[in-house]
Parts: sequence; structure tokens; C-alpha cells
Amino acid sequence: MIYSNLGESPPAPDAAPYAELWHNEIAANDKAYSDQGDTQYTGGHAPATEVHFVVRDTQRVAVLSLLDTSTGCTAKTDIAADNASIKFCPLKIAIYEAGAVTTAAGRMGCFLELNAPTSGDPSNSVSYATYDIGARSFKTGVIVNHEPVPGCSEIISLDKQLVP
Repeated sequence: MIYSNLGESPPAPDAAPYAELWHNEIAANDKAYSDQGDTQYTGGHAPATEVHFVVRDTQRVAVLSLLDTSTGCTAKTDIAADNASIKFCPLKIAIYEAGAVTTAAGRMGCFLELNAPTSGDPSNSVSYATYDIGARSFKTGVIVNHEPVPGCSEIISLDKQLVP
């Protein structure tokens, strides 16, 4: 899965589609910071990190995306020895086809937040996603210290109305 910094304003060109997908949630996060008197992000965005997985075919693009903000996520667990946090964060699926976008929102998914670079094996902690074409479903999960995080592996089937 690929991480994007959506706290930049304007977003980097490769992050722009995800900033657009999460526009309302980013605005709500900015407002929450402002309402608490935090003005350091005036003229920009409060911290927001997104992670995505993209599947393309000849007619459509499917995107699975999670957004990590302090106002939109809840803590699942901190893994101090591995310097990682797992949060439940909003998850969206977007289908881009023929110039139109259809989204499915309202789910939460596990977001891996690495608090600092890990020593030793850099691949010991990862978020992953795969897509099963036949089943029309994403499989997601989080691995920390080469072990799956309980409660973070799931299969997300695409509704036939979303992907005909």
C-alpha cells in the first residue's frame, strides 16, 4: 500500500486524487483543529495521512483508501517494541469509470502508523492489500514484526451495484 501526505496544501500531484476523495473529511479535520484553537495550520491542512491500493483494468480504476487523522481514527493498539500504532480509520472504495466516480464509504479499517524507522529488517511491519478479480474483493491486513495483527485482516467484497 502507498502512503500519501494529505496535510500539504496544495497536495503533491501524485496525492491530489486522494485529497479530492477525502476532501470533506480533511476539511472536518481542519475545522476540528481550528475549533480547538490550534492555528498553526491556518492556510494549510492539519495532519492527514492516506494509504491506498489501486487496481486498473481497461475500463475502470478501483481504489481502496484509508485516511488517518486525529479526529477520524480511534486507537486499536500501540506496539511499543516495534514502534508502531494500529488505528481504526475511515475506509473508502472509489470506482472511476467513463469520467464518473462512485464511492462506498462508512467502513473502518486498520491503519498502520510507524512512529519512527525500525531497526533491523525494514520490512518487518507492513500494511497490505490484494484484489481477487474473480471474487471482486479486496483483502487487507496489517503485519507487525512479521506477525498478522488480530482483527486487521478482512475481505471487502465490492457490491455488484458499485462494480457491475
